[in-house]
Amino acid sequence: MTGYALDLDREFPSRLSSIQFNHAAICPLPARAAAALVAYARNLTERGGLDWRDWPKKADEVRALAASLALLLEIGFPEVERRIARTLDVLVEGLPRLGFTPVLFGGPPRSGILAARPPAGKDARYFQKRLADENVVASAREGFLRFSPHVGNDEAEAERVLALLKGL
Repeated sequence: MTGYALDLDREFPSRLSSIQFNHAAICPLPARAAAALVAYARNLTERGGLDWRDWPKKADEVRALAASLALLLEIGFPEVERRIARTLDVLVEGLPRLGFTPVLFGGPPRSGILAARPPAGKDARYFQKRLADENVVASAREGFLRFSPHVGNDEAEAERVLALLKGL
């Protein structure tokens, strides 16, 4: 951070309350979620990516982050991991039938991101644009079509993606 020193241990709690982070009417925040957000903010601050003077202007975004953390903690990270893995399994099994080659590095995906090489002679950007036309978010990076499903996605949505790709 440029020109702004912050004693996190002393100032962090007062900064949180000054933006009404745990405002019950907007987002009742469990202690675990508050602790996770504190750790996240500490990490950003120490790396110079967070300036407390900006937080009051970003209160809505902070509350949204808090709500996301609260939801993830309510669902539980093991269940989040299972949901993502099931969705990725559908893609990993279905993409090769359509000529795509998932990049697996010798095992199942270890994150919620799956890159797949398009069929020979096809451009990932073409598929990304056609999927976007159908309200499916994917990205085209370095010649690969990249999917990053999360807890809100399910196997049926992955099957829909495969059906859309099949029609292209």
